Amino acid sequence: MCDVDRLLAPLENMDRTTLAKAYLMALQENICLRRQVQKAAGQDLMAQTEVTSPTAGKEHG
Repeated sequence: MCDVDRLLAPLENMDRTTLAKAYLMALQENICLRRQVQKAAGQDLMAQTEVTSPTAGKEHG
């Protein structure tokens, strides 16, 4: 048996409902993490734009 088969062997013994619930929970966690990363990346981009903007710190008028 190869390593992958050994890793997946416990899954064969699990009931399909339990597997489906675990899969959905993993998908939800992935969505939450992706949103956090996108939000952080957006905030970082905004911060960089403010720092590099030629009008940064100047009042408009």
